[in-house]
Amino acid sequence: MRVGTVQMRNGAGDKAGNLKRMLDYIQRGIEARCDLLCFSELALNG
Repeated sequence: MRVGTVQMRNGAGDKAGNLKRMLDYIQRGIEARCDLLCFSELALNG
């Protein structure tokens, strides 16, 4: 099993911007053939 972790800079209250960044990291995880991709707590809400 390949696990990826994401540490990104979140904008407080910027759900649209955070979602865009998360989708970019999800695409990278797909390209890296990750089975599981973990984001930090409150990654979407900031």
